[in-house]
Amino acid sequence: MLKQGTKFSLAVDFTGLDLDKTEHVEFIFRRGPTNASPLIKQCSWPGEAQREEGGSRILVPWTEAETWLVPGDGTFYLDTRITLQGVRDQPATNLVALKMERTLFEPAEGADDP
Repeated sequence: MLKQGTKFSLAVDFTGLDLDKTEHVEFIFRRGPTNASPLIKQCSWPGEAQREEGGSRILVPWTEAETWLVPGDGTFYLDTRITLQGVRDQPATNLVALKMERTLFEPAEGADDP
């Protein structure tokens, strides 16, 4: 469960994709389903995101402060861009709507609640 005001790693499953033959995966999270929607978070693998050892999952770390950027109804969107080794065409991916549960606790000092 994703919950506002917590620190967690979001597991993104890439079943059917050989991550050993993948050069780069970009993750972008926005408040709405368009590229004009405000950005919440952007990261990549390899980089900030980490692959589960030998698996098909990539773990995207979230800070407590980043969770407060999710809109009031808790709905936000993830899109990915995958670059395969030695291939010019990128595999098509779907836009995914995610839900973050609200909290009754106040944001920690330094975290902003929009």
